[in-house]
Amino acid sequence: MQNIHDIGREPYVPAEPIKNRTFLECFCFVFVLFVDIIKVVLLSIPHFFNALYQVVVKPAKKSVFGQTVLVTGGGNGIGKEIAIQFAAKGCNIAIADMDVTAAEQTVMQLNKMNVVARAYHVDITSTEQIKKLKIDIEKDMAPVDILINNAAIVPLLSLREDTGDDVERIINVNITAQIHVTRAFLPGMIKRKRGHIVGIASLSAVHPTGGAVIYSATKGAMQNFIVALNEELRQEGNDCIKCTSILPFMAATRKDIIDAAHVRFPIISPTYVARVAVNAILRNQLMVSVPRSYLWMIQWMNLLPFPIQMLVRDIVMKEKGMKLLSEDNKRK
Repeated sequence: MQNIHDIGREPYVPAEPIKNRTFLECFCFVFVLFVDIIKVVLLSIPHFFNALYQVVVKPAKKSVFGQTVLVTGGGNGIGKEIAIQFAAKGCNIAIADMDVTAAEQTVMQLNKMNVVARAYHVDITSTEQIKKLKIDIEKDMAPVDILINNAAIVPLLSLREDTGDDVERIINVNITAQIHVTRAFLPGMIKRKRGHIVGIASLSAVHPTGGAVIYSATKGAMQNFIVALNEELRQEGNDCIKCTSILPFMAATRKDIIDAAHVRFPIISPTYVARVAVNAILRNQLMVSVPRSYLWMIQWMNLLPFPIQMLVRDIVMKEKGMKLLSEDNKRK
């Protein structure tokens, strides 16, 4: 393993100069590449028909009854609703949140559903508190089977309004902490050959918005983290560990966010997000947006030239970011 701290300190050793390929080498490369493409096409045929079949007949959901689910930031909003959905499936729930009062209130509601639920007051930006959280959950309940990386800061600040501390806190909570939480619980999942890592990203990961520049950047990082982790596990032969990235549209969570938002399309409920998210997890889907159709619409839009994309944003989506908030801040 490379020592990261030595990078920049040790002498820089340049790579060997790239040599021009001969005609024969180029021909061989193209020929082998063509053969591999044909192989992929042939091997893809059954997967293609299976995908068509799943459009009509949804894949069966896996059973998670009795499993332990950890939801970071599960005291309120989407995290709380995901916890309720999993409790309805017979899962035991651990809620980790800075807002311990909200976490305890959620746990009281979950305990009425005949499952074991515990609240943990944790600042997930602290690696020591993450380690203690893992020990406490395994002592109080059981090893975590499903990790929901949900905790996030949704700031109402433009890039120019953010202070250095604001930027650092948003990045630490929204992505750095989620990586450390995953690193804490993943080895146990691999050892037990069972587990599911979930990242609650956002549609802003693939459709970044003004007025939430740092937030969009962290959600893009979360999206890529989950997909890259899934690929790493697959390449290592640890594909018994599943990964899912959830990309919700704006959900009715905090009142101040909704009051400051300018969106044309209907704001969705946290319950709806949770229902779609849990169904995607139970079907081992790698990535899903909420609503489901929004992701492919954005992907198609991103194929258009940038000036046309801007027209779609201005005329069809009528995006205005968080301008009112910025104006209020200027008046202050």
